[in-house]
Amino acid sequence: MWQNEESMASGPERPHRLAESMRSVLLLASLAALGQFAASVFSPSMPAAARALDVMTPKVQAALVVYYAAFAFGQLAYGAVSDRWGRRPVLMAGLTLFMLGTLGCTVAQSLPSLICARSMQGLGAAAGVVVSRAVTRDSFEGPALVRVMAAVTMAFALVPGLTPLVGGLAQALAGWRACFWLTLALGAVVIVAAALRLPETRPRAETSRRSAVSTAYLQIASDRIFLGNALTAGGLFAGLSAYFVASPTIFIDHLAVPPFEYGFYPPLSAAGFLLGAGVVRRHAIRYDRGRIPESGFLIMLLGAGTMLVLPLLGVLHKHAFNAAMACFATGLGMVLPVVAAAALQRFPANAGAAASLQGFVQMTGGALGGGAVSLLQVSRPVLTLPAVMIAAWAFAGCSYFLTSRLEIT
Repeated sequence: MWQNEESMASGPERPHRLAESMRSVLLLASLAALGQFAASVFSPSMPAAARALDVMTPKVQAALVVYYAAFAFGQLAYGAVSDRWGRRPVLMAGLTLFMLGTLGCTVAQSLPSLICARSMQGLGAAAGVVVSRAVTRDSFEGPALVRVMAAVTMAFALVPGLTPLVGGLAQALAGWRACFWLTLALGAVVIVAAALRLPETRPRAETSRRSAVSTAYLQIASDRIFLGNALTAGGLFAGLSAYFVASPTIFIDHLAVPPFEYGFYPPLSAAGFLLGAGVVRRHAIRYDRGRIPESGFLIMLLGAGTMLVLPLLGVLHKHAFNAAMACFATGLGMVLPVVAAAALQRFPANAGAAASLQGFVQMTGGALGGGAVSLLQVSRPVLTLPAVMIAAWAFAGCSYFLTSRLEIT
């Protein structure tokens, strides 16, 4: 059930395969998480950066929007290129661009220069996400692929919940530019580790018969099973993004939680995701593909439904909200790694392009979820957030179950 028939056929021999070791998993997870770290660590410093650059805070937020746009569209560029020219050169080029953009952020003296540097940073960071997924697909099959993908996905989804604390501490100790110096140091560690430890994993026999970029993406996008799994992941990211956008307003403005205390709450939901993804890593070989994610969908509905019902009953408490979100995140962690692995399983010969398209769909879903909750939360964000999360859950659930039926037939 886990292995794709196409991948089991007599395909090209792979030049190198990473071992399923803690060192390999940590490197792949770091590559996936670097871009998310760079995005989130700056959030606590936005008001200070606005004062320093003599602009309004919403204008500084535009730098984050530009970063995410470059991060999303950059993923479309890297995948097929890495299929043609190899994982390592594309990764090194992207990480070099990321380092140059980050350095530009540390010395930016105006909003336009900061936005330009952030776009370079986001475009470069996209290489880490795409190549980490492509290398994972190149190196692993079946349950091993799901276990390693769980770790990579875990890092990608956990970082936005954990880094605001790091960014807030850097801001308090050394000012708003400190978060970029910290990102620069982290990027240096990752690029050195990748240069020393990451082999070229692209299948050798594929070099002479690569399709054109547009043809590769068309072939992948027309695969209904890939598309269904990618859309499922996009729906899940929409629900997660809605939480990160709306939760500051709910906690600080409606629940009267001090901003410093709020910084400790996103990690609680991250812990739930960690628990769910840990279930996938531990039991991937024991159960068929359906049992774990189906349980995850039920747990997500329990969390989002509780978050919606409690305010309607007049119960509005920070710990109840945290518990409901942790429940939702636990279920999400049980579904997301499985559908991500299932999408990549379809295209062993074009793993880079598949990872690119999958990442683009996920980031687009996240942008839509965050945008929806931002536009709709007028006077009752405590109801808008769970409503958007349930809508995202329903979309992801429909995509998943329709895709499962296609796989069965």
